Amino acid sequence: LARNSLKKLIEFWPHRLYLIVDEKSMLSRKFFARLSAALSKAKNLADFHQFPPVKGGPLYWLMDPSKDGAEELLGRSLYEQFQVAVRLTQQVHVVDTEWHDLLQHTRHGSCRIRHINMLRSLIITNPNCPATDFTSPPRNNAVHSTPRHSVRRQWNTAMGFERCRQNGRQMFTVPALDTIGGQGLTLRERFAVATKTSNRAEKAEEHGGLPDAVLLSIGMKVVITFNVETDLDVAIGARGEVVKVVLHEDEPFFSPPKSVVELQRPPAYVIVKMMSTK
Repeated sequence: LARNSLKKLIEFWPHRLYLIVDEKSMLSRKFFARLSAALSKAKNLADFHQFPPVKGGPLYWLMDPSKDGAEELLGRSLYEQFQVAVRLTQQVHVVDTEWHDLLQHTRHGSCRIRHINMLRSLIITNPNCPATDFTSPPRNNAVHSTPRHSVRRQWNTAMGFERCRQNGRQMFTVPALDTIGGQGLTLRERFAVATKTSNRAEKAEEHGGLPDAVLLSIGMKVVITFNVETDLDVAIGARGEVVKVVLHEDEPFFSPPKSVVELQRPPAYVIVKMMSTK
């Protein structure tokens, strides 16, 4: 673990008793051993009816001391210490009866022609595919349509400008502002930052994976992409709306009628109204 990640982990876990792992089938024995090393006390509740690990043997594989490494043997031994299994028998996630019927037949490998035809009817290029109305809920309020960054950002940009057009609001282009000791970077320092190579995962963790410039407007729908304060439900997936943007006191004057304004400095603060918090 990186130093910052380890520090956050130490601060987060003192008052937690359980670790719930979704899609446990994707855990390898080696990863489980490392997880145990990072969390000395963790109890597990998860589901094996998912994909297997991307790399390494799954937890349910028996040990083979002649082939398995030390971490794989330890991971399997840790897994064998769990004595309680909970089996969920009621499906509450999917509410569409036709889709639920498809999933049930897919699970047992008994799909019929009607299921295949239904899937084919959802292909966008299929002339029988129902037209999607992007002007009415829930599409008109969509924030993320896909976890893929390139497509997601294109989608959010298009929806952001469309929201501004509908509400008659200005769109702000907010640049990143790097400083050293409160002072702006020199040309040499900016070049060093631009050409610096660093661990991509750690870099994304430092600033939440934000690009060098962010679009911002009043009325824009937003979604939290990393945990800010889980006790208040300000966590991954929480949604909200930008209700106020207060510009920096040193921001140069700009013409109010402009539809798109490129700010010179990040705003002093932005107020977001969350849809639900504790």
